Amino acid sequence: MKTAMFVVSLCIVAGCGLDRSEVVNTEDQGVLGASCTVRRPNSWGTSGHLCVERRAPTLILPDGEIYETFSVPDPFFTGEGTLTLLCNNGVIEVVDSICN
Repeated sequence: MKTAMFVVSLCIVAGCGLDRSEVVNTEDQGVLGASCTVRRPNSWGTSGHLCVERRAPTLILPDGEIYETFSVPDPFFTGEGTLTLLCNNGVIEVVDSICN
């Protein structure tokens, strides 16, 4: 049985969304890539469980960097799990998400 996973920034629901920031030139590595703006808190889950990270400020993630966060159950959200995001030239990709 397949279970659909979803990842949503709570800011997206409120209308702020995920943005691309300006291009960052990392001359020491010889790489040119756009960083990512992660609007937080994020939420993710499966049918029956919703994971939400604690309130946190916006995060600028450099190209190629990984961001990991977690959720613990509370009275409003039932899920416990982790979320791993990767900034790939200005595009935020979900590497892994678990919500039980």
